[in-house]
Amino acid sequence: MSYRFMRVIVFFDLPTLTLEDKKEYRNFRKFLLKRGFAMMQESVYSKLALNTTVANGIVASVKVVLCQDLVQVKMRFSSS
Repeated sequence: MSYRFMRVIVFFDLPTLTLEDKKEYRNFRKFLLKRGFAMMQESVYSKLALNTTVANGIVASVKVVLCQDLVQVKMRFSSS
């Protein structure tokens, strides 16, 4: 049986000028950590997905938390 693992990577740059901005940043970061994302570096988080369906669900959950205009999705598949 063959599995096609995918990695969902979230890059973000949220403003942190006001206290409200900082609170939104912290809440988004906590959301990612609770959903199983691992921090690769500052503002870059990744998570493994077993297949395309799971990856699409992960992306959809991130889009719900952030404004739709702020989320861009690029999916690439590598042949193995």
